[in-house]
Amino acid sequence: MSGAPRGPERPRRYVEEEVEPEVNPGANLWVQMLQQQQAMHRQYQEQQAQAKRHHREMMHALQQQRAEPLVQPQLQPNQGAQPQAPRGNPIFREFCRMNPPTFEGQYEPTEASEWLFRMEDMLEDLECTPAEKVTFTTRFFRGSASNWWH
Repeated sequence: MSGAPRGPERPRRYVEEEVEPEVNPGANLWVQMLQQQQAMHRQYQEQQAQAKRHHREMMHALQQQRAEPLVQPQLQPNQGAQPQAPRGNPIFREFCRMNPPTFEGQYEPTEASEWLFRMEDMLEDLECTPAEKVTFTTRFFRGSASNWWH
């Protein structure tokens, strides 16, 4: 035998069984709720980042459109007529054939929103850039809306 004899100085070794801690069923629920809340927060942050990117792109297109000199024919006394299309732009001519509504600059949010939705629906099927969409749409401003834009 190797080692010192077992006696009162060397107690017998017992391997203790690992005792699993008591599992609180409510604790697991809290962990799940916390994970779900974190996932929802990440999704919210991703949506906010996407909205910021979209807003930035639209503002960039608007700034480009405003920076480019836009040659517009002077309005004749007959303002009820369709705006003159840029001669070389068949997309704008197609847009005008859709008979888009004009916007006078009403202070009613519902009217402005309805006008905007109608314009977006018309522009949705046309193959044009965001800057062109802004240009086409603003050509149908009248009255105070036109004054505000220019």
